[in-house]
Amino acid sequence: MAADESLIGEVLAKYAVSKETRLPIKDINIKHTDKGMPYIEGFPLFLSITHSHGLIAVAVSSSAVGLDAEKIRDFSEGVARRMFTDRELDYIYNSADKNKRFFHIWTLKESYVKAIGTGISFPMKNLEFIIEDNKISFNLDNHSEFEIIESIDGYILSVCRKLNERD
Repeated sequence: MAADESLIGEVLAKYAVSKETRLPIKDINIKHTDKGMPYIEGFPLFLSITHSHGLIAVAVSSSAVGLDAEKIRDFSEGVARRMFTDRELDYIYNSADKNKRFFHIWTLKESYVKAIGTGISFPMKNLEFIIEDNKISFNLDNHSEFEIIESIDGYILSVCRKLNERD
């Protein structure tokens, strides 16, 4: 199923790029960096593809972008302890909906490492996200903007867009 979702994600990405550039889908060539980050050969567009348990989504941007989606389900406390800071763990455990809160943080981290092109080789515990009053704070830089999307029932999506110096 993941292989099917990956293939569908690439087709969806080509469709989105076609709409943006007005090129025929057949002329759009998606390549991948050595870390697996997709890019469009010959165009100054960035894209990110995600899939999770039947959901497939694509982001296309004029600046580096990362998108991650996860189906809300029971999470691994071991993963949380290894990957999350104490403040992030407090955010999760001080909630009635711990699974949802876990995936808020997880998808934010994944979206960031996708946007910078490192993938999960980045030391995730070095990233810290604080979510208070629907605002997302981030410890590493101020050249990224984040959004959590919860409009698709049962899923959490997070988007990271790297801002240009002029933004």
